[in-house]
Amino acid sequence: MLSVNDEADTIIMVTRRETPVGWAQTSTIVDTNWILYLAYYHAPDKTLFVHSSGDESQTNRFLSLIAKDARRISGEPTFRTLHGIKLMKLQNVGLSRMRKDLRFAMHVGRDINTVIREIENGTARKSNIFATGYEDGQRTR
Repeated sequence: MLSVNDEADTIIMVTRRETPVGWAQTSTIVDTNWILYLAYYHAPDKTLFVHSSGDESQTNRFLSLIAKDARRISGEPTFRTLHGIKLMKLQNVGLSRMRKDLRFAMHVGRDINTVIREIENGTARKSNIFATGYEDGQRTR
């Protein structure tokens, strides 16, 4: 399924991949995976936002199909979008950790304040942040 909305500069695509399962000796039982692809172009900033529920290679392939000379922004620079937000209130923070027993954790509510120290001392990296605040006197999310 593919949907292109030229007026909203948005693409939504869903693909289906069927692969045989290793535990069955028949081809009639398959593992069905649905992969969601989203792209939104914000013209004023000349910024393309891309997401895929698939792996990194699928995201990169999707990006190469819709933009030839895109420069990918990832890691710490993505959080620069929060620059200038005043009175920021964190709603949830996702952290990546370098431990074998825990790769990712989502923190909400009062728990957020305790994990800020982990970011500051380098024992965890931000993976996503949702917050509210004010930009140019207007409430923003």
